[in-house]
Amino acid sequence: MRLYDFEPDTSLICSQILAKLAGPAKELPDALLYSEDGSKYFEAVTQTRGYYLARTEIAIMEADVEGMAASFGADALLVEYGSGSSRKTRLLLDALPGLAGYVPIDISKEFLLAAARQIAADYPGLEVLPVCADYEQAFELPAPSKAFRRRVGYLPGSTIGNRPRPEACRFLEKIRLAMGAGGGLLIGVDLKKDPRIFAGAYNENEPVVNAFILGALSNLNQNFGADFDLDRFRFRSLYNEEEGRVEICLVSLGAQTVQVCGKPVELADGERILLQVACKYTVHEFATLAEEAGWKASRVWTDQQEYFSVHYLESM
Repeated sequence: MRLYDFEPDTSLICSQILAKLAGPAKELPDALLYSEDGSKYFEAVTQTRGYYLARTEIAIMEADVEGMAASFGADALLVEYGSGSSRKTRLLLDALPGLAGYVPIDISKEFLLAAARQIAADYPGLEVLPVCADYEQAFELPAPSKAFRRRVGYLPGSTIGNRPRPEACRFLEKIRLAMGAGGGLLIGVDLKKDPRIFAGAYNENEPVVNAFILGALSNLNQNFGADFDLDRFRFRSLYNEEEGRVEICLVSLGAQTVQVCGKPVELADGERILLQVACKYTVHEFATLAEEAGWKASRVWTDQQEYFSVHYLESM
């Protein structure tokens, strides 16, 4: 099994980090959450009582994965954006024995390789082509040795919600261009609901959630010459009703100066650094967004409570 390595250069990531911290409303790239340790923490987050997203999406897939697989057609190349532990992917792989190949993409190289090797061992007839990349950046998708009829992207876990709507539209368009003519996309999308449910999912009092969020600062300390004191920050999750999104912020506990990539960054007492957003949609809102990006909404599956949705999109 060959790794296709497009891991971003550290200097490029530093430039992005400093640019986001330079504005009056400070931000950090949420890719910092998904180091090797961060990816493991996130898997633990998905098992917490309040984090309904993963188990609801899995239940939707278990109920109709055959219908989802039928949308792919024969001899498809499956391209997964943000492969994680691949638990949901296995449901698809079991229902798609005729795949031409599987391309998992993830920013965490070690986590990606471990998951890809396990998939290759468990599905010996499947060609696995792992790609280490920040999928916001340009990179070339590998081609399997077997001929394929179409590329079908897979973006589970409401990852699309981690981008403000204009950026989400551009990302969906980017995926459409990468999938090419006749391509498809199976995508998980979290739905609008009572905001109290979001508070349970992004629980500030859950130790593993805190470890996951503050892990972004540990990543900065270990890999980008930063000196954040984690005890001088807390994380908060806030629901922005006007924007229809959860905002996950790091809050400075006191005025302080931190070094990041060799540059000082001044933080006021109580100042927030936006780390991640989680945009929520209605089924109609997401279908409209997808159409703006050149996709046709073909099928949609939801749970009985309509907490979560899985959409199959076709390139127009």
